[in-house]
Amino acid sequence: MPLIWVLIRLTSKGPVIYRQERLGKDGVPFVMLKFRTMFSEQCDNGSLCCEPTVKDPRITRIGRLIRPPHVDEFPQFFNVLRGEMSILGPRPRTTARAKELNYLGPTVLPGCIPLTPRELQVGWNVCLAAEAAYCAQRSNLHDLWRMCVMLCVMLFDQQGQKEPREQIQTQDD
Repeated sequence: MPLIWVLIRLTSKGPVIYRQERLGKDGVPFVMLKFRTMFSEQCDNGSLCCEPTVKDPRITRIGRLIRPPHVDEFPQFFNVLRGEMSILGPRPRTTARAKELNYLGPTVLPGCIPLTPRELQVGWNVCLAAEAAYCAQRSNLHDLWRMCVMLCVMLFDQQGQKEPREQIQTQDD
């Protein structure tokens, strides 16, 4: 993590850690931490217009390297230590996105490792179904299996990068 910190500091202006308000367990807001991978002067309100795409020009050079293997999400382990997130669980939604979708937040702690391999590509309804199924059948063995699968996807599957929001919204309707 110190190397990433230095690289971000040397290659772009702005803070190294990106902070954004997200919905936690039972809709309680918290500030999620990530390494900043976009230029700091870009849109920062969490709305749909800010959803990055694979070749988004707002992404920094270091961001292009650390986003595909999800290294930018390492600071979220501080959220885990503070009790705001767990290792595995539904991804925390931005408060702006949750408001647009009338989403009240997960009934469990949100996770660093998502429940579905490509949350943005599969659509909102699939994510909600995965979240409900996860809450209904949580077990340590099931969590261990899901973490292994997700870590393999995050490390070895470069197709897991985000697609433009416009393509995804049609799947959610």
